[in-house]
Amino acid sequence: MGVPRFFRWLSERYPLTLHPITSSVAVPQFDNLYLDMNGIIHNCTHGNADDIIALSEKDQMMAIFRYVDEIFNLIRPQRVFYMAIDGLNPSGCPHTFRRRTPRQNEPTAPAPLQSR
Repeated sequence: MGVPRFFRWLSERYPLTLHPITSSVAVPQFDNLYLDMNGIIHNCTHGNADDIIALSEKDQMMAIFRYVDEIFNLIRPQRVFYMAIDGLNPSGCPHTFRRRTPRQNEPTAPAPLQSR
């Protein structure tokens, strides 16, 4: 979900956060590195491509590890390396629940009236 207008505020207040860092450029020293793993997991497992390639769970995990290693080796934090992972977004939970329990979501026919 994100925090509304947070990225804009952050990028206006700290404009150097938007400069790409590559291995060919001298990387400044960082004390802390905080990663939001949701975006990394999403991009390493399936991304937004139309042609989704089914990777095995092992391949997905290896892609995540490689990407995190690449970021860590590029930034080389001196004190803290923090990876944050949260759960499904609120709209994902009901969707997943409905997908797993299809019978409960089907409309049921009303019971026939019994005559006395």
